[in-house]
Amino acid sequence: MIKHCYQILYKIFADGAYVNIALNNGLKSVSPNDKNIITRIVYGVTEKNIFLEYAIDKLVKKRPHVSDTVILKMGIYRIYFMNEPDYAVVNTMVELAKSLKRSPAFINAVLRKCRKIEMPSEEYEKKSLEYNVPIWAIKEIEKDFGQEITEQFFIHPKELLTHIRHNPKKISQNDFEQYLNFEFDRKTPYGYYVCHNTLTKLKEHTHLYTVQSLGSMAVCNAIGVAKGNKVLDVCAAPGGKSIYLKQLADISITSCDIHPHRLELINSYKKRMDENDIKVVKNDAVVFNPKWEGQFDAVLCDVPCSGLGVLNSRTDIFQHRTKDSIKELTDLQDKIIQTSSKYVKKGGCLVYSTCTILKQENEQIVNKFLANNTHFKPIDFDIKVKSLKLNNNFVQLMPYISDTEGFFIAKVKYETTVN
Repeated sequence: MIKHCYQILYKIFADGAYVNIALNNGLKSVSPNDKNIITRIVYGVTEKNIFLEYAIDKLVKKRPHVSDTVILKMGIYRIYFMNEPDYAVVNTMVELAKSLKRSPAFINAVLRKCRKIEMPSEEYEKKSLEYNVPIWAIKEIEKDFGQEITEQFFIHPKELLTHIRHNPKKISQNDFEQYLNFEFDRKTPYGYYVCHNTLTKLKEHTHLYTVQSLGSMAVCNAIGVAKGNKVLDVCAAPGGKSIYLKQLADISITSCDIHPHRLELINSYKKRMDENDIKVVKNDAVVFNPKWEGQFDAVLCDVPCSGLGVLNSRTDIFQHRTKDSIKELTDLQDKIIQTSSKYVKKGGCLVYSTCTILKQENEQIVNKFLANNTHFKPIDFDIKVKSLKLNNNFVQLMPYISDTEGFFIAKVKYETTVN
């Protein structure tokens, strides 16, 4: 079991694999009894990686080999955050080191002194370990929202329930609620937060519901689709927003992605939800497609982003995001919104959304677009989710007020007359 954990974590830290993909692949050959503990350790180590990196830096003079680093992270995590005797953890990690032909003496020596780590006194170093977030990310968010909102964002308890919605093509809302236990589950403006037992009960009825975050559903409702609308979803994979939009109104929708394997995700989602009347197209969102110019009543730009708004569900975000990588993302976001705007017909709208809270990926992108495209104007929209109200009618969902993760939404309209 411990070796399975190591193999999964090695793929994450050495090969740059995404946690969910590495974990799902790693659990395929594992007994059901071991799956829960492996999942807990893998997610725990990636979630606490900032602290674990700090601990290793304090415990060793020279950066260990990646194999030893993974072993140490597993051991330190189990000693600090799991209810296991220290000696038992040390023994199992030493045995793992032996089986991997690493240095058991080194692992033994480091783990035996890991309780003696000196904690930092500097304010941002302490916050970094407390939040398990790099210092640069804390400073960026403080710059955007101030210390109070930043603290509330990071300390808000992680949502332990899963947000789902029923599939109206297969079951009515009232009939679907018969599957739920509202002693543990709870209703939201667009769906339900449900516990593990409810998901287990629904396991044989996956056609009746889908997992979709409240924030994702709020983005779709911001568009305000109406019967007969022609809609374009430029970054659609895995397809949740496209399918939900199709179920909100009788619309014509085209869903795009640049990668063929991600188009397959949309097609698979379509089939499961019985929404086959969705056109799935391979398309590069930054390259202008003249056939689509001025053809759509609504265009959704749910752009690639840093994902800092969904830290609670993406424990590996800082394995793939650095401060320098944000600039590459903002360049991409600029290109996508600019290209996509050309597909909006006069009187139509464009909705720009992300799952981050950084203003350089959100407000600054849309404000720059508006400054360069004066025929587009920001407009208000109605969603049933509480949010921070920003300038130009933009909104920022925040976990501590929105009951969901950190989504940004802006809606702009192609005005038929410009003052």
